[in-house]
Amino acid sequence: MIRALFLVVLFFSAATSSFTADSARETTLVPQIVYVGDRARLIVPLDSVLSASAPLSLVIDQRESLPKTGSVLIHRIEIERRPLVSRAIIDFTAFAPGDVAFPTIELGGLRLAGLRVKITSVLENGATELSPPEAALTAPGTYLFIYGAIVIVLIAVSGTLFLVLRGIPRLTAYLERRRRGLAAGSLRRVLARLQTEGGQMEEGVFLTILFDELRSYLTYRTGSNCHALTAREFSLVLGSESIVPHFSSEDLAFLESLFRRGDAVRFGAVPISSDELRSALHGVGELVDHAEAAAC
Repeated sequence: MIRALFLVVLFFSAATSSFTADSARETTLVPQIVYVGDRARLIVPLDSVLSASAPLSLVIDQRESLPKTGSVLIHRIEIERRPLVSRAIIDFTAFAPGDVAFPTIELGGLRLAGLRVKITSVLENGATELSPPEAALTAPGTYLFIYGAIVIVLIAVSGTLFLVLRGIPRLTAYLERRRRGLAAGSLRRVLARLQTEGGQMEEGVFLTILFDELRSYLTYRTGSNCHALTAREFSLVLGSESIVPHFSSEDLAFLESLFRRGDAVRFGAVPISSDELRSALHGVGELVDHAEAAAC
């Protein structure tokens, strides 16, 4: 009878041990230092008595089937059966620093209670300042856009400098040559018309047309107003070194003589022959040729 009672007591002792596991057992935390908000793993070994009575290997990861508290969120529980020592693997996230207690875990005939872990805060040890923020990430193609913009700006600056240093002077010279060419062409057309139709004109009209066109040409050609110059002033003004086309002394003497003779005919009623008029046309043509050749 006493022997049977002893067997009953031993049976109930083993059953009680199979249903409870307290915090005295040695656990393993992975990683060893867990910060608030990090996901971690707690490995709890099951002693030989619990291993014999623990349920077969199983995994529970349904959130509604897992225990939880305000400080600990359990993601997954696994019972791993081994020949010598089985173990329970608990994946969790803690949301409070310090010594954090786990909720009681019950799996069939297995009960794990009193589990606690040490959770570290990133603000411990006086580290109250967070690391500086990372630099803003650049959008794809940003450097290509920047380098392209720099190349465009350099091309624009180079083009502007070329235009200012080379382009504008060349354009100005081209416009000046064109202006002088138009003036010379206009005078040559008047000379050709007078050569053809001059015999039917009065001497005064002939010389007036010739002198007006010649004064306009000299004005465009030299940049000085030659419309109001007297015969004497032509040699003084056009012979100056400031005048661009350098007329020869023969050209200046011809102009002074031509305008003196023309003024005498137009205003002094002095007669002039047809040969003199044709000679005047020929002399003006040679003067234009000399001036244009000197400018080239």
